[in-house]
Amino acid sequence: MDILVALGASIDISRSELKINGNVIPFGTDIPTQIIQEFSTAIDNIQTQIDQQPDPNTHSIEEVELIERIKNEFHDLEYDSNKKLTFTLEIKHTLKLKTGEPIYQRNYRLPFHIKDFIKKQIKEDLASSPYNSLVLVVPKKGDTYRLVIDF
Repeated sequence: MDILVALGASIDISRSELKINGNVIPFGTDIPTQIIQEFSTAIDNIQTQIDQQPDPNTHSIEEVELIERIKNEFHDLEYDSNKKLTFTLEIKHTLKLKTGEPIYQRNYRLPFHIKDFIKKQIKEDLASSPYNSLVLVVPKKGDTYRLVIDF
């Protein structure tokens, strides 16, 4: 159907008509040779137009030079899939809130035996902070738990 739209053509089976560029060509059970030739020519023209469109993956000489210049300028920032990703302690991030006061939410009531697990997890995984979000403890298979923070 897309080819018919591209050709400006339509087929009306109930009327046994073929319309190409406003020309109505009636047909019976046999499709005339003229119709086949017109379709073939139109399809060839469309294929030629498609072939002449620029490849979106190719770049002009100016674009290639710009890309190379940027790659050379920032060569130390390129990603190497063979290297392990690391972290840095050079930058410290702070959250600036509207009020300037830390957000502190009181925790849910939890069984006493789970409180030891929470303290241990926070000490191992999280830094000390004046902020506090609600935590949940979800049982995993076996006798282990998972700490979930509810923001």
